[in-house]
Amino acid sequence: MFQARGYPQENITKLHFCAGWHISDGMTGDEAIRIVRNSGVSQAEFARLIGMSPMGVQKWASGGKPSGPAAAILRIVRERPDFIETLRKTQE
Repeated sequence: MFQARGYPQENITKLHFCAGWHISDGMTGDEAIRIVRNSGVSQAEFARLIGMSPMGVQKWASGGKPSGPAAAILRIVRERPDFIETLRKTQE
């Protein structure tokens, strides 16, 4: 049976795959950095807003690929740049 990070296939929904929680959609580090730049925040602030280390975002700039929740958030920000403001409000 197909497994993704220990979950049987019947427990994996299309949403899980689309959100990038179990697989990568092939987003490159360059694309991730472009999304961060277009969001109008620094790499360090973006990292803080999504709860990861600035070093993780810097790895994207060096060719690393985002995955997991970070990739999901990047896709949301790509489609809805105003989501950055939502993230900021959760930090207040």
